[in-house]
Parts: sequence; C-alpha cells; structure tokens
Amino acid sequence: MTLPRLGIVSSYGEECGNASYTHVLKMEFAKYYDVEIIAINAELLSGLNRESNLREVCARIEACDFVNIQFESGLYGDSPAQIAANVRAMINSAKRLVFTMHRVTPPAAPRSLFLLLMYNLLRRRDVANTLRTWRGNWLVLRLARSIANELQRKHRADPQSVTVMVHTQRERKILTRKLVATDFALNFVVDFPITFLNKGQIEENVGQRAQIRADFLHRHQLDDGYKYIGIFGFLSENKGHHIAIEALRFLPREYRLLIFGGQHPASIEPYDFPHMARHPLMYMRNKSPYIASLVELAQRLVTNDAGKAPNDPGQHRVQFLGVLDDQQFIRGITAMDFVVLPYLESGQGGSANASLTLELQSRCVLSRNHAFTELGRYYPGCFALVDMANPLQLAQTIYRWQEDLTPMQRDAISRYNIENNVLLHQHAFNHGARSADAFKKKLTEARSADTWTPDLTATKQVPPPSGVSRSPEVEAELVERSLTD
Repeated sequence: MTLPRLGIVSSYGEECGNASYTHVLKMEFAKYYDVEIIAINAELLSGLNRESNLREVCARIEACDFVNIQFESGLYGDSPAQIAANVRAMINSAKRLVFTMHRVTPPAAPRSLFLLLMYNLLRRRDVANTLRTWRGNWLVLRLARSIANELQRKHRADPQSVTVMVHTQRERKILTRKLVATDFALNFVVDFPITFLNKGQIEENVGQRAQIRADFLHRHQLDDGYKYIGIFGFLSENKGHHIAIEALRFLPREYRLLIFGGQHPASIEPYDFPHMARHPLMYMRNKSPYIASLVELAQRLVTNDAGKAPNDPGQHRVQFLGVLDDQQFIRGITAMDFVVLPYLESGQGGSANASLTLELQSRCVLSRNHAFTELGRYYPGCFALVDMANPLQLAQTIYRWQEDLTPMQRDAISRYNIENNVLLHQHAFNHGARSADAFKKKLTEARSADTWTPDLTATKQVPPPSGVSRSPEVEAELVERSLTD
C-alpha cells in the first residue's frame, strides 16, 4: 500500500528548536505517511537565486498530498515583504495544509504608537527609537495581514484545506478575534502544546532515572554528593542564565548549576580584522558580551564563597556543559535534581526545553512569562512558577521544594504527547480544523487512562475526491462518530 506523501517545510539539520521539533514530528509521522522534509532557511529564500529556489520549494510542496509549514518568520526571507511573498507562494502551492505558528505577537495599535511619537516629539526625547519602533511595527503588521489574508483566501475556497496550529490558548484567542488594525479573526485555529517524546521514550528514561543520573555524572566527572540544577537553552539574554547564577548566592554550597547549551549560531559574525583590531577583547570572548558576563558572575560567586578561585575548574559551582547531542540532552534533563528555565518574555508561544522537562517528569521551575503561564493550562499543577528576574524567589522555590508533582505530570502527558499531536494533525489534514478541534476536546475531557494514543481508525481516512465536499453538519457527525467508535 502506497502511503500518502507529507511534506514538512522547516529548518532541518541545524542547531535550532524548529529543526529539532521537525525531526521528532518526522519520526512519528513516518508511521502513517511517506515523509519528505523540505528544508529551508533565509539564505535560500533571498538573494540572487531566490526566485528559482522558491519555485523548487513550491514544486516539492505541490507534489505532496499534505503539507505542514513550520512558520518562524526569520526562516523565510530577509525582509517582511520578502517573507510575505515567499510564504504566500507556499500556502498557495499546498493541497491540504497545517500552518504551524511558533510565535504570535499582535502588533501594537498604530494610534498608540502615534501618540507616543507626538509625546516624545514634544519632549524632544527618544524620537529616533520611537520612529524605528513605529516603522518596525508597521512592517510586522503588513506581514501579518498578508499571510492571514492568504490563509483566509485558501480557507474560503475549501474550508477543509487549511488549519492554523498554535501552541497556546492565548495565541488562539489572538488569531480568532479581530484586533485593532489587523485582519486576523481566523476561525480555523487549533491549539496544542509542543511535544517531543513518545510513550516508549518517556518510560525508558523515567524508569531508569537513577542509572541515567549515575552514568551522566560519571561521564561529566561530577560529584554525586551535590544537588544539581540544570538550565537549558542557547546562551542568549532572554534565557535568563544570569538569574540562575545569581540564585546560587541564596542557596547552600551543595547546590550546583549546570548550563546546557552554546552560543546561538546566528550570533556568530564573520571575521572582520579592522573591527577585531579596534575591539580585541570582544573577539577574545567569542564576540559575546553576554557569555562574558556569565563567566564574570560565576567567578564573582566563587570569590564570594571561598575568597579565591579553586585550582580545579570542576569545583566551580557553575559548570558549562556545552552543546550535547539529542540523546545526551534528554539524559541531562533526566539526571537533574531540578530544571530551571528563568526565561524572559520573548514573544514565543512554546519552549522545547520546557516540554521535554515535563515529559521527563522532572522537578521544574519556570518563569512567569506568557508562554509558561499558558503552558500551565495544559499541564496544571505540574511545575512551579516564579516571577521573571527574581533570583531570590527562584532560590527559595528550589530550597523549599517538597511536593511530588509526578501524578499530575503523568496525567497531563497522557493527553499531550507526540502520538496525540500527530493524530491531531491527521484530523486536520483529512477533515479540517473543526475535526482537529473536536479531537482535542475529546482528549481534554477523557479520563487519563483513555487518552494515550486513541483508536487510530479515525485517522486512516483520506480526503474526499477533488471537487467533492461535505456539509459542516455531515462533517461534524462523521468526526464525532470516529472519535467515539
């Protein structure tokens, strides 16, 4: 039997969250589809060869029965106008589409920005920055309108042909109500959190936690007598590494911080000898003032504790473990006594690191930004929240931790897992957003014992022949029947 072809448009084989998420989707989708990864990046879709590269991408999309576009705007071009043109062409090329948005940030109302500009003009202060903000907001607004209108056009032509997927209920509300000066109000949006691990992977790692911890500490020459706090993510300011380091000042000496991750590839700039000659210290520190500030904070912590730095770098309370492969990354999360993600607000709707931490049933402390607050709607009672940029509260939460949250975590991940994520996509591909939404509602309402990998018969249907459509009433009845059989 020939499997239908599914194309996933995304970054791939790179150090980024989109690429990692695409890989796990590919592995799970392969149970039901002939999966083709259509790898893209901004360089491919800009420059002199943009038109020919875009035609090739669109031709590959047209050859697929179903398409999932993983949309993170920076992957699709160098300017808002270019991104909009590229994405519109891809949307138009897809037969059946799930358009996944990893970030939904509503533009500010133009009237508010205009009033701010007038205020700053009168005070003769910060006018240039306000003008840049106004221009940037206007460009983002044009990009959002352009893509939203193309999705609307496709949906009007065939309501079952396109579903927009987001990772939080907040983002869904943003898209399904018409905001000031936007053309959103999309009524074919479904929300589902980012998921990574299947049931077998979760059981394997959680069931062997003690052995994984022992092996991991031995591999990295770490002393089992300490309590280890892990922080995960690229070394960029929005991840809040400095907050986690500061929190150690309020914790006993047996607590150690392990920093997993490296410098983001996009922050590595080309070699520039004249600039290096003018700013040699910047280049000596990998041209990353943020990393330099983390090293300085860690050194200050050592000095405060002991009066001088230890001869053995392994005795520092802060350890940089760098970039690990996927398997070691998962084992690192599993081995930690605590996982902290004190991220600042960045506008993203989900976090791969937070999802992995919850799937692995770790003791998890997250910051109170929009993404993590929304995550609590899917994983109620599964993690602790602390205010952003509050190292004392972070330390106190870790030190006072007593409650076992694993029963709540198990219940949540029985509903929100990679298997059910893929089944949700299948409902969207075969029947549209209404079917996918009905499937998600069933997951939410069902007992946890019934929610892991429901009956697959509902997902094995194929789209109706070209030119044949069903009424919404008939479609809803078929969906309801398939979910309850």
